[in-house]
Amino acid sequence: MVLLLLAVRAEDIVEISRHHFPFGHILERAINTQGAIAICSLLIVLLTFQVHAQLQASSRFVFSLARDNAMPFSEAIRRTNSTKQPVVANWVVVGLSVPFCLLTIAGKGTLYSVLAVTAMSLSYWGYVSRPL
Repeated sequence: MVLLLLAVRAEDIVEISRHHFPFGHILERAINTQGAIAICSLLIVLLTFQVHAQLQASSRFVFSLARDNAMPFSEAIRRTNSTKQPVVANWVVVGLSVPFCLLTIAGKGTLYSVLAVTAMSLSYWGYVSRPL
């Protein structure tokens, strides 16, 4: 991010802000089109792995809570398949993520406001819940 910001000239800020994909536009200006496509393709692969890792970590956490009867419907969520994979917990996490994914359809304004309120609320929840 720092390198991208350093690659932007002050006089180009208005043009970049109107672009549909500012990250790619900055890369294309800083290097060339083929390099920008290669870097963006690599980032897509890395982000896919990151999403998969996040799904696995979240589903393991949900499975652990269900195993300890710390969630509603724990008995159903802690079920595993024949290879002992917590598939129900995976689907619970995917199901909980779908409404947030659908927010991207609603538009940037709605998405950003929901993310901002959620992030702010969750950051304070740790302080509130600690004495409980």
